[in-house]
Amino acid sequence: GSWRTGASLPEGRSEVAVAELDGKVYVIGGYTGEMTSSTLNQVYDPATNTWSTSADLTSGLAPLPRPVRGASTAFLHGELYVFRGVNSSGGHGPPPDKVFDRADIYNPQTNTWRLGPPMPTARHATIAIPHDGRIYLIGGGVVSGTSFSNEVEIFDAAANPAPAAPTNLAAITISPGEIALGWNESSDNEVTFEILRSEDGETFLVHDAVGANVTTYSDTDVV
Repeated sequence: GSWRTGASLPEGRSEVAVAELDGKVYVIGGYTGEMTSSTLNQVYDPATNTWSTSADLTSGLAPLPRPVRGASTAFLHGELYVFRGVNSSGGHGPPPDKVFDRADIYNPQTNTWRLGPPMPTARHATIAIPHDGRIYLIGGGVVSGTSFSNEVEIFDAAANPAPAAPTNLAAITISPGEIALGWNESSDNEVTFEILRSEDGETFLVHDAVGANVTTYSDTDVV
């Protein structure tokens, strides 16, 4: 065997999550320095030795809904599962140890993210192994920094189908600083509804979230 140098990452960082699908390498999140976690979604194509990155609004890659580092990731049935993870940047309601139980699922065909069932045990730096329709989540740290666990938890995709998307989404301007949203629920297995907001019509990031079975939301932070 031999080594060769490939095209460099568009944005250098550490503690990324990596998985492969159809001959392409997906690099997710990571640590950018100065206690800042990343929402980057990047894809390397070995056939052309080129990168695509969600930082480029023409790339067709949606960024992570929330920043993360130290996540693990695996593809299952053509979808990318990202298991949190640490967010040292703060915000997003971090627990005192800054380790999350959140799971995000990315569909490359539709370029969309959705929220998956939370991990039973919040951890970072786990190993995610797909096998026979399941993902095995092994080890990891239970608090930010140096920590360890012997947990082995198994995610069964068949037992957790994707919820049906809500319908009839409507938005009404209440005032210059408030917009009211409403929708019809179409599923009985959702975990939450996330409210995404964009300042440019291209990149959407999570602004807030409401619980299952909720069908209205008032955004009073419009600027």
